[in-house]
Amino acid sequence: MIFKDELKQKNFVSHESAILLEECAGSPEFLSRQIFKHRGEPCPRKYGEDIRKFDLTLNFLSPKAYKFVRTTYNDCLPHPRTLTKWYQSVDAEPGFTTEAFKTLKIKAQNSPRPIICTLVIDEMAIRKGLYWDNSSKKFYGRINTGIMEESDSTEEASECFVMLRL
Repeated sequence: MIFKDELKQKNFVSHESAILLEECAGSPEFLSRQIFKHRGEPCPRKYGEDIRKFDLTLNFLSPKAYKFVRTTYNDCLPHPRTLTKWYQSVDAEPGFTTEAFKTLKIKAQNSPRPIICTLVIDEMAIRKGLYWDNSSKKFYGRINTGIMEESDSTEEASECFVMLRL
């Protein structure tokens, strides 16, 4: 990968992150987007799974590196606001997310050493109120411990309990 060494030189990403990016990049879709841009033709507006994975990984590891690569390759990659929209599709229902378990599993399988992490637990005050989500056809805002699919109570929530792995 052409930009891998440059990203490491500028301290945008670590050595491990550069190896991960090298595995993700180089998809045929990325190369065809570069060809479209070089010819002055418009690129397709939809992005495939490979390029989405690469974009989200690079932006997660280093937003500066993402901007650098995007600029270097003539804006073949989507705008950071597009990535923000993609992040919004993560299921954030109460309880543990499947994305969190998948990430932990991959990290544990690929680590040569035991993984040491920190679990941060905190609670936050939230505004009371019931909110209707038309897309999921559900009301949100009631107390929900994540054990049952629907809200556990009819009482409106005023705080949320947050766990974060670092």
